[in-house]
Amino acid sequence: MLENEKGYLLIEGLIGLLILATISYSLLRVLPLLVEANHRLDKEQAIYHTLFELHDRGFEGSIRITEPFVFTVFDEGGQLCARYQWRDQGERTICL
Repeated sequence: MLENEKGYLLIEGLIGLLILATISYSLLRVLPLLVEANHRLDKEQAIYHTLFELHDRGFEGSIRITEPFVFTVFDEGGQLCARYQWRDQGERTICL
């Protein structure tokens, strides 16, 4: 190995570590957001499933569902909607 190549290897190694550190930091910053979005989507999927079942039965009116979590189903302009509490962000409404 030539004397000049040792410096290039060191610089390439440092650049590789810098890129790896940047990617790791980005993943650590984004991971909590992705986990929260996953929980919210799982909850909304369960709500949509319940709304679809009620829609198939021809449900009209208002009802409070308590399992697997608490949400209120109501009829709004021909659509079935559900209102549920999402953490500290207040109520969210989704419609089918």
